Formats: sequence, C-alpha cells, structure tokens
Amino acid sequence: MDFHFPKYVIQVIGKVMISPWNPSNLNQGEVVLKNANRFTEEGIHPILEWLHRHPPSTKPDFVSSQGNFMMLMCTPFEKTEERENMPFYRLQARKWAEKFKDILSRPPNSDYTNFFNSKNSCEGIFSSSLDGIKLIYGAEVKAIRDSINEPLKCEDLIDCKINKILTNRKFLDFSKTKLIKWWCLNYLTGVPETLCGFRDEGLVNEIRSFKTTNMPKMRGVNWKPNVCLEFLRNLLHYLKGELINDPNVVHNVSWDPPGTTIKIARSERDISYVVEDKYRV
Repeated sequence: MDFHFPKYVIQVIGKVMISPWNPSNLNQGEVVLKNANRFTEEGIHPILEWLHRHPPSTKPDFVSSQGNFMMLMCTPFEKTEERENMPFYRLQARKWAEKFKDILSRPPNSDYTNFFNSKNSCEGIFSSSLDGIKLIYGAEVKAIRDSINEPLKCEDLIDCKINKILTNRKFLDFSKTKLIKWWCLNYLTGVPETLCGFRDEGLVNEIRSFKTTNMPKMRGVNWKPNVCLEFLRNLLHYLKGELINDPNVVHNVSWDPPGTTIKIARSERDISYVVEDKYRV
C-alpha cells in the first residue's frame, strides 16, 4: 500500500506562530469559543470553493475534511461511538485547549489576561494520495514554527493538545484512545510533532513533545498504523467504484460500533443537497 502524505501545504488561511514558552495558568483571561472548526460547521463547501478558484491539474477522487478521514482510520479500533453532547466540563476543557495554544503562540511575559477569540482560526488545504486515490482535504492548523520555509512545508506545522495529568493506569487508556487520533491527524497532514500540556484543572504542570513517528511505538498502544490506512484505502476504493458507475447518486455511510462493518446505502436525496451545481464536474 502506497500513501503519499503532503510535503507542502497548498494554502493556509491565516497564521498562528509558536514560540518556546511554557504556559502555566490556563484560567487567565476569557476565551470566546467557536462552535467547531470551519469544516465541521460548513462541511466541504470551503474546500470546494477553494478548488473552484484554484483548479488542480489533476482532479481529486475525494474531497473531505481531515476529521472525516481520521474517523474512518480509527474505526477498526473503536469500541463505542463518540457522543455529541457537550457538558460544562468538556466545554471548559476546550477553552483550556484554546488558551494553551494562545499562550504558546505569544512571547514570554505577554499579558495573558486579554480576550482570546478562537473563531479566528487558521485552516489549511492539503493534497495527498492513498494507493492511487487522490485526496484533497481541509484541516485546522494549530501553529506554525517561527523559522518557517517558503513555500510553507508540513514539517513547519505543529499540533497542540492538553490532557489531564496521567497516572500509570490512565496512560494505557491514553495510548489506546488519544494517541491513535493524534497519529491519524498528524499523519494525514505530515505534522511531525504534537505538544501536549498536562494539566491539573487549568494549571499546566508539564509540557511533553510527542513525535508522530514514535506514537505507534509507545507503551500501551494496541492499534496499528497499517490497519488504519488499509481500512481507509479499502473503503475509499469501494466508494470510488460505486461513484464511477453512478456519479450523481448520494450514498449514506454509517457505522454501528463496535466492529468494522460499514453500511453503505443509496440515499433518496438529490446530489445538489451535497454539492452545489457550480462545483460539480
């Protein structure tokens, strides 16, 4: 199986630089939290609009978001489906995560008591191929290193996360459930590293670097990268075959956990429900 992950970012909308600074108190200042990243809120329309304005030399087989491909890659090792409810504590954790990124992006001795509006997000458009299947997808870009190259390379990007301080037992759950998602997200975009702030409530006590290439080798990992990629490849190959035979049909793709059985059914919706006429080829 051949996967060519992107070496260059096609385009980044806005920039968030990152400086070598250790944050401590994530409760400082107010965070205006966006509902979700742009691709979650608007679907693939921002990506289709970009492609409409910048037609690629080779048309992609699939246009999606990084999160959708990550979800499919994790399916072989998922036990339950994530719930969409947002209790208060989880909402607070998201604010801490945004504040962590904000503090990392500022020089030392900055004023961290100001408002931080996470709605001013930074997105990138990426192109890659998986066993001959051409993919274009959008992804939120958390941060860019200070010493960036021109053109911007994926190795210049860095991801930022926060997590509760881990005990030995919790570290095993962390390796099984968190690292697989981090690896999939970074692998799809060629991001080489994730910085994680380990917190006790809103106080960060430690920042650790997780290299993408080392994640599958860490203690407690029970997932395999080749299985994730093979599952995605097989599903996309099947869908591509269905779409070649009838390109103007909408298909519903669903999954009932646990297990790897994916249900694909034709929908009664018109293709215009998913893709506007001006974006269709």
